[in-house]
Amino acid sequence: MANFGDFKLNIPQLWEKDWDEAISDAEGISKEILKVQFGAARLLKGIDDFTLTPERLAWTTLWTRLFSSLEAALLAVNKNSEYTLRIISRAVFEDSLHGQMLLEHDQDDWDVNDKLCAYVAWCLWNDRQVFTEVLDNLDKIWSSSPTNDIALNPKMRNAFESVFGKLNLQSEHKLAWEKQKQKERAEETLERIKSWMEHPKLQPWLKRIKYLKKNRIRPSFYSLLDENTNNVRKRAEDSDIDFGYVLFKESSNLIHGSTIEQLLVHSDSSITPRFTGFSQETASSADYICGTCRSLTVLLYLIQKELWQVST
Repeated sequence: MANFGDFKLNIPQLWEKDWDEAISDAEGISKEILKVQFGAARLLKGIDDFTLTPERLAWTTLWTRLFSSLEAALLAVNKNSEYTLRIISRAVFEDSLHGQMLLEHDQDDWDVNDKLCAYVAWCLWNDRQVFTEVLDNLDKIWSSSPTNDIALNPKMRNAFESVFGKLNLQSEHKLAWEKQKQKERAEETLERIKSWMEHPKLQPWLKRIKYLKKNRIRPSFYSLLDENTNNVRKRAEDSDIDFGYVLFKESSNLIHGSTIEQLLVHSDSSITPRFTGFSQETASSADYICGTCRSLTVLLYLIQKELWQVST
């Protein structure tokens, strides 16, 4: 059985990168992204105890989302990908809401350590659901039927090969081997998740998730701490940042595919696919990401001081 104590944090020494040169060579919004990334990287320098606890697992997860979002934003700016920047904006907005809730002092008697455990319990509960469903659907995931259906349908096969070239028919033996490898990985991951979920600090939060489900309240990080706040909209309203929810909703429409305006450019007489953004709006989206990540970096710094002895 895997326990938290069986693992050590492996912290990359990102602060040792030549950030000064990278920032100096960059221009425009890319320079600002790198500055925020450097600030996030420096947070890792304050970690000198690599013992894993539920609280530290939560912090490391939040930090990784922050740094990865900035890395993705940098790549998106270089490619002028407004689509990607909108999606990243959505992610970092919700990350900032999570960070704010961790530091608030109006949720009963829970301190930041309690709420970090709530975050871990919620994440592990979601992960357990995902990997359980993967194992339950392995036969469908690795079924040769979709490819065979195309191969046996002359019209579909001709269409497929017209676009992608010759259809690659994988052998049943290869599919069975790949299915077995995924099964082994998923079982190992699920076993570790279930073991972590047995940690005493997570039990109150897992019981609360069951309570929320029993009362038909969607389990979210928000509802774990306040059952009257079970979604992003309500949390944004409570935090008086409704404007942020507008951007979140806009990006959600892009993810869900329920938008035309964000995917096409129209003039008086033409409609054009929009897969890159205009430089001004790309810079604006990236600037929003920078601002949100800058605030989240400060929140993580304050939380870090609770978990490690970090000098100011």
